[in-house]
Amino acid sequence: MGKVHFREASQEKDSGLLFEMINESYLPDDGFFQEGLRIAKFEEMKGLFEMGKFFLMVEEVDEEKGEEKGKEEVVGCAHCTLNGKINQLKRMKFKLLTIKQSCKGRGLASKLINFCHEHAREVGCSFGDIDVVSVKPWLIKVYEKYGYRVIGEIPWHAEHTLKLPTYFVLMEVEF
Repeated sequence: MGKVHFREASQEKDSGLLFEMINESYLPDDGFFQEGLRIAKFEEMKGLFEMGKFFLMVEEVDEEKGEEKGKEEVVGCAHCTLNGKINQLKRMKFKLLTIKQSCKGRGLASKLINFCHEHAREVGCSFGDIDVVSVKPWLIKVYEKYGYRVIGEIPWHAEHTLKLPTYFVLMEVEF
């Protein structure tokens, strides 16, 4: 595995890549409880960029494996949005934490989560929020390892046709 760094995504340059990577990554999991793509229309990308920032996880190639020097590959992303204040404490909402399908199982998710937390602290946030789909209870356990706790539930609000009853589990972490 090459060295990993993060950069803010550009709407103009990176929307297509993000659209494809997110949909490719979520399809194997989401296909069992909802129909269609995670991001159904490319136009939705514009709205996500207006709401917050996408960050790309970029991996430098491994020259020891004979790969081209200076080449990089986007291996993950996350969407971060300031989520307002509660009791004067700033919060950040994390969405679409994604690891490229071919790169899963290499420990990249922990680097992505840690980067999101670091970014939130840098902009003065005291809490981070994430919504977990109820049909993926194993994700709750994953986020608990990073200090998250369940704080509630809300109804499903996406425009997808559901195959199973689904809701969001709200989780927060304090920094």
